[in-house]
Amino acid sequence: MKFSIRLLIVEDDAAAINEWGKHFERHNAEDDKSFEIIPTFAESFELAKEAIVATNFDAAIVDLRLKVPGGGGHHNADGNEVVKLLANAEMAAVAIYTGQPEEAQLPNGTSKIEVIPKDDGLETPMQWLKGQGEMLFHIQKVGEIIRSKIALTFHGSIWPRWKNWSTHSRFSGANSDLLISALTRHFVSHLHADLLESTNEVAHSEEWYFVPAISSSGISTGDMIRNESGAIEIVVTPRCDIAHSDKSITLQLAQCEDISVEWNEAHANLTVEDKKTVEKAKNKISSFIKHRSKNVIHFLPPMFNKDGNIEGPWFVRFDCIRSEKKSEELLASLNSQRFATLAPEFLPALVERLGGFFSRIGSPDYPSHHLE
Repeated sequence: MKFSIRLLIVEDDAAAINEWGKHFERHNAEDDKSFEIIPTFAESFELAKEAIVATNFDAAIVDLRLKVPGGGGHHNADGNEVVKLLANAEMAAVAIYTGQPEEAQLPNGTSKIEVIPKDDGLETPMQWLKGQGEMLFHIQKVGEIIRSKIALTFHGSIWPRWKNWSTHSRFSGANSDLLISALTRHFVSHLHADLLESTNEVAHSEEWYFVPAISSSGISTGDMIRNESGAIEIVVTPRCDIAHSDKSITLQLAQCEDISVEWNEAHANLTVEDKKTVEKAKNKISSFIKHRSKNVIHFLPPMFNKDGNIEGPWFVRFDCIRSEKKSEELLASLNSQRFATLAPEFLPALVERLGGFFSRIGSPDYPSHHLE
């Protein structure tokens, strides 16, 4: 794994910049390094902003207190503004390296930003950077694939169709923001379909979820809730019934049965030497994934939560659904308790199985004595 990390260093002290440069030279001279560091130095918020516009950075290390231009040596807290800008503009690993760690302000949704006290010396942020190497390598590869796929999609599908949309008389007067939003969604849907097809529609378990749930939307079908008792439930009420008070007076939540103990035992048995035990474990895992061939449950794979801990897998129990009278208070409470959302590509399978479970009529059993 040999690659380069484009690193932004936001620091206004000349001696510190010189010391950083020496560390990078020593690192890049190492024979066993997994990546090379390409540094860019910025001494103020304005210079950092210009650098971010000009370069796609993989990582950044930011000092909080920067000198005020023409301020006679006075400092400000513009480093927090740089961090906010990075969080909104870059797919980059970010660390705050400061002598005032208590002044660090982490933007919402960016809990993984590291705060490193300057008392620890430069070796600590260097070790942090090395620890990000594998993730940054994969993020770079993701970017390369996306750019390649977008180019093919643009020339093969998007441009021929949208050129007509934007010039056709029916659409020429349409709201520009609406067209841009539609074009963005069209790009993303093409890209997702193309990438899924390229892997023969095999998905990673993490693709099942949005973690954390999308904060800009209200409670919706597929939201996963951790209630007051710690139990996990999933919202199964149709989103249109949630959004409109005149359609339904209640909201339904299905219990998620934690099957992690059996799941983990089965996976542990995959590594034993006894072939029968391994085969039995494989069959058990396959049975889980196939919902144990029962209509009453739906399998959801394990996930990493926002703290990096594994939760699940679960069986959604269609025979354990509770109804709550819909109210603004209930929706607000559930909104504070939700920790994940089932991704749109995987929600229809849950809804389809739920509908299939309740639409069954069944028939009397054929008496066994007729078989004798």
